[in-house]
Amino acid sequence: MIRQILLTLFSLSLIGCGGGGGGGSSSGPKASFSVSSTSGQIPFTVTLDASSSSGASSYSWTFGDGTSATGVNPSKTYTEPGVYTIILTVTNDGKTNKTNQQVTALGYNISGTITAPQTSVADSDTADPNMNVSNNSFAIAQLLPTPAIVGGFVNEFSTDSTDFYRIELSANQTINLTTYRYQNNVDTNPDLDLYLYDENQNAVDSAVSQDASESLTVAQDGIYYLEVRAYSNSANYLLNIGGSTINHVSQTLSSEFVVGEALFRNKQNAITASGTSVPDIGKLTMSDTATATSSSISSKAITTSKARTASSSAVGHWTEEQLDKLQTLLWIKQLNKADSYQYVEPNFYRKASLTPNDQYFNFQWHYDNIQLEDALDLETGNNSVIVAVADTGVLLNHPDLQGQFVAGYDFISSTESSQDDDGIDNDPNDPGDDSNFDGSSSFHGTHVAGTVAAATNNAVGISGVAGGVRIMPLRVLGKNGVGTSSDIIQSLRFAAGLSNSSGTTPAQTADVINLSLGSTSSSQAEQDLYNTLATMDILVVAAAGNSNSSTPDYPAAYNNVISVSATNISNQRAYYSNFGSTIDVAAPGGELTSDLNGDGFPDGVLSTLGDDSGNTLQYIYGYSEGTSMAAPHVAGVAALMKSANSNLTVAQFNTLLQNGDLTDDLGAAGRDNSFGYGLINARKAVLAATGAVNASANIVLSSNSLNFGSFSDTTSITAADSSDGTLAIASVTPSESWLSITSDTIDANGFGTYQVSVDRTLLADGLYTASIVFDATSTTETLNVLMQVTTTAHTADAGYIYILAIDPEERETQGFTAASSVNGLYTYTIENLTSGEYQVVAGTDLNADSLICDQGDSCGAFPTLDQTSILTINGDADNIDFTVSFENSISASSSSNETQQSTELFQVPSSQEQAGSNSPSLAQ
Repeated sequence: MIRQILLTLFSLSLIGCGGGGGGGSSSGPKASFSVSSTSGQIPFTVTLDASSSSGASSYSWTFGDGTSATGVNPSKTYTEPGVYTIILTVTNDGKTNKTNQQVTALGYNISGTITAPQTSVADSDTADPNMNVSNNSFAIAQLLPTPAIVGGFVNEFSTDSTDFYRIELSANQTINLTTYRYQNNVDTNPDLDLYLYDENQNAVDSAVSQDASESLTVAQDGIYYLEVRAYSNSANYLLNIGGSTINHVSQTLSSEFVVGEALFRNKQNAITASGTSVPDIGKLTMSDTATATSSSISSKAITTSKARTASSSAVGHWTEEQLDKLQTLLWIKQLNKADSYQYVEPNFYRKASLTPNDQYFNFQWHYDNIQLEDALDLETGNNSVIVAVADTGVLLNHPDLQGQFVAGYDFISSTESSQDDDGIDNDPNDPGDDSNFDGSSSFHGTHVAGTVAAATNNAVGISGVAGGVRIMPLRVLGKNGVGTSSDIIQSLRFAAGLSNSSGTTPAQTADVINLSLGSTSSSQAEQDLYNTLATMDILVVAAAGNSNSSTPDYPAAYNNVISVSATNISNQRAYYSNFGSTIDVAAPGGELTSDLNGDGFPDGVLSTLGDDSGNTLQYIYGYSEGTSMAAPHVAGVAALMKSANSNLTVAQFNTLLQNGDLTDDLGAAGRDNSFGYGLINARKAVLAATGAVNASANIVLSSNSLNFGSFSDTTSITAADSSDGTLAIASVTPSESWLSITSDTIDANGFGTYQVSVDRTLLADGLYTASIVFDATSTTETLNVLMQVTTTAHTADAGYIYILAIDPEERETQGFTAASSVNGLYTYTIENLTSGEYQVVAGTDLNADSLICDQGDSCGAFPTLDQTSILTINGDADNIDFTVSFENSISASSSSNETQQSTELFQVPSSQEQAGSNSPSLAQ
């Protein structure tokens, strides 16, 4: 989710210090007093003693907070932090004398350490004056590691109109650029372009479309310069540098197209003589439109003049052919910005593939881990199979979920919690749950539904596990992602065709139910219902919980419910995942703190999402982590099994699971408390459902590539047997001496977990590639490894961040500080807070618009951004630690860069100087 909030400096009410005052003659009374203490933590009580005064008949006190007292020895308790001036006035015979002292009431502190992911890099010159080291030319290009996630800002109308980076890349690595609008440029249409140069500053490639996403792939190993340039206006951006590209038609210099030509479609269709409306598609040439567009094009191009010398240090070295192609692409961009055309695109020499691909499938590493692609060769899902998703509801109009639903229902009975003011009804659309710190929504059910059955192979977005099946959306979690047992019970009775509070039943009952929700409380009424559902052969799958605990979480821990723990990209138990005797199976849940495959994005689970942090709901794709993300993988696989064998029963599923026919064994041999019966394997499951022999005899690795970058030395990899136990690994051989692999936990056939390490000792600076071959005689599998050696140490940096303590009810900032990264860590203390409830949020303000956590900013919250906890403060709170990282949500439309406006604002201080010293709910 993208978050946006405004910072405000927490200011104390201060009264200036003053000395004793007059009012009487030298022969009048003299005021004097002592205090028991001049400072202390709230509630701070001071005892006052005015017995040292002389000639006084009355004693009057004011305490600097609007209260007062009389007498010689009053006491005062301060409950709000601040510096207060206590004034004593003594009187006698109409004469007075005054004196004062200051006391300080100290508030409570929130402190901790904030960590930036190792791959994070902040643009060194942004609009924030605390980030002002220029990188605006080749000579002062900013060094980047690989992989990297770079957050930056450029402005067409300032000296920071371009950013240069220097990086070493290997063949087939990619650079993805995403452009973001932000709060204060709502009336503009920002457009950034991406340029690639070799080590000698020769132009290699460029991506200059009008889309919010640009992508380039490196053809060969080498040192490169990257340039991000503001074509129009200003914008935050993210550079994701790693291994995978976004699948969309990219207007790049390396594309093969006709120079000076373009294909177009008008906004209105042509009408034939017979009155039929047909698309008006035609061809344009630059000479046809030169008069209308040449002036605007020439002002925007880096260079379109062949008279520009090839040695120009400002723009690199361009060949005549490159300049012609660049001018064509910029001309097409300009035409797309006009009102006349629905689209304009290059006249490519080569046609695109006839088989469409989902744009972001390359980033769904979690499907490789469960052998989904092999399973889809056997079964893609039957539309007669229904998976009920009982959750926050679903965004029914998300473009990647169109055509994927059967009728569902909203079972939230409380109008206070429902967020749609109407209680139970037949509309399961998710209106938002206000569960995030800024009042925006999780759209948790949409993420879950996308993993189960987002449309597959439709050239849009992501893929679901079982894209051919249908989803029954059931809304049971309302405000703050909370629901009740009674509402959930009624929704499941509906899914099963039993009598329920809606008074209706579906045309067809669900085959599988996914429950990515839970709490530690159990209910006999719920257990009875799950027993009934099992007798009806409706399989229930639930998230095991995210407390890193063996305490059972319900409904996952009930009998007749499949409890799913979460794994990371290395097929290890995710750091947050529950464990214990009730775990049945494991599935990918992801970890957002790593990028082990080096694709330039965090190793979370990518799926459909929404963003309502602004005035307009946006349909996006985003990464999340949790057992909530693991459960729908299993539900989707179960739906594939039901598609392959409509007669499959719950009892048969359980037997297959317990026999190891649906999983790859992880951890201790057989069932264990971390992974249950193992990691779900989609191919094995589909074959098992039909009783077919598993003819595949392959070694399956948890990842086909590892990228150690310049900062990591060791990681783990798992090898699984896709056959029926007939394979045995004979050897595991690294190709280079600096690369080693040792067994960790493996079985007699060599399958299990291995530790992979690199040794940079005695290696010269450079990018190194190698491989490890797993040989099982009849088959082999290769793991590709990338590693960088550099004398320039890289430390993680998510930018100059502002850390806020926010009132969760009023959403106003109560305390504030700021910090820079020191070796990837931010140490912070927010001082002088009163007792009460707070949320702690941190982020950058790259565009200096007084909003942190804008699109493209780094952002984080305690304990996680998706599930911000409320701290109850009645003393100092230490170890409030969390992670801050650059956002990685993706728009549902590659050409969409609509702004997201914050509805809750917290003001940033103009100087931007540091202040102070340095019930069931979402299982996600």
